[in-house]
Amino acid sequence: MRYLQHHKWKRLNKIAGSLTLCMAMLDKWKGNSVAYI
Repeated sequence: MRYLQHHKWKRLNKIAGSLTLCMAMLDKWKGNSVAYI
């Protein structure tokens, strides 16, 4: 049971990390496009 929960958290952390990365990339892209305009 504990292993399953740990695995779930690991997956959630991975997803959260990917989301954070995507948001950071979007912010960077938005900043670049604003700079170009």
